[in-house]
Amino acid sequence: MTKSIPVISKWERFKRLTVWHPIHTDPNDDYRHGPRFWYPGYDITAVILGAYALVLGSPLLNKLFPAWFTDTMGVVLMVAATMALVGVVFPKLFMIELFGKMVIVFLLGGYAGTVATLSANAGENGFVVIVLLMIPILLGPRITWLFIRAARRIKRIKKVSR
Repeated sequence: MTKSIPVISKWERFKRLTVWHPIHTDPNDDYRHGPRFWYPGYDITAVILGAYALVLGSPLLNKLFPAWFTDTMGVVLMVAATMALVGVVFPKLFMIELFGKMVIVFLLGGYAGTVATLSANAGENGFVVIVLLMIPILLGPRITWLFIRAARRIKRIKKVSR
């Protein structure tokens, strides 16, 4: 007599795709809290920042640029952060996360550059510029890891296609 095969529900299959399922993070890994908590938290905060920029804007950017430009940047930030969040939550979609995180870095770096160069009192905003530059630098280790993972994937695909 054969043993019955357990049927996995659609919900269980969906949960298996997420970063919170045990198959994606080793319980003995000291760094597992990054992908499970910190990275999604960062991306959710970036989505909120984009919504804030869309609704209220930035006083400095509102003085320097037309309203449509600030609104567009808010929408782009929300879309990029949502992409990054999807890539974090579903590890198989890490390339989407990489793209979203790169856009976030460029947007926040551009904002720091704008504050540093175009504001009337750039010298007084030095502290703000440094803080703004620290925010995208925090993504450096994750982006590096995503690039390494992408390179390994490309290498594996090239091996298979030979």
